[in-house]
Amino acid sequence: MITSDTMIVILRNKLPYVDGIKILVIPDDSTALAALRTGKIDLMGNLSATQANDLKKTNPELVNSPTPFASTPSVDPKYGVKPFSDINVRIAMQKAIDLKTIAANYYAGQAFCRPINLNIK
Repeated sequence: MITSDTMIVILRNKLPYVDGIKILVIPDDSTALAALRTGKIDLMGNLSATQANDLKKTNPELVNSPTPFASTPSVDPKYGVKPFSDINVRIAMQKAIDLKTIAANYYAGQAFCRPINLNIK
């Protein structure tokens, strides 16, 4: 593997049908999106739902493959500290969060939001 500030190159290492993989580091989203739209790059990750929807309109030939997050942003109170040590407080907090609206608006319908585990002690 060869790395620099702008590129990671993975050389052939018993990979069938592949001589190597070149990963460009493009810190600016606009530049990366332009490179994807014009075919300069083949893949881009971590797109927002808005960016993905825009790409569907401008470049319908591109394939969108949503992948689940390895982790989910959440607020996790300290369960051993009052009032969060009371399960009823945790249930009330969870019921106050409109997960369907968050999924529809923040993630543009591209997410499955679920409640956190309230039984953690």
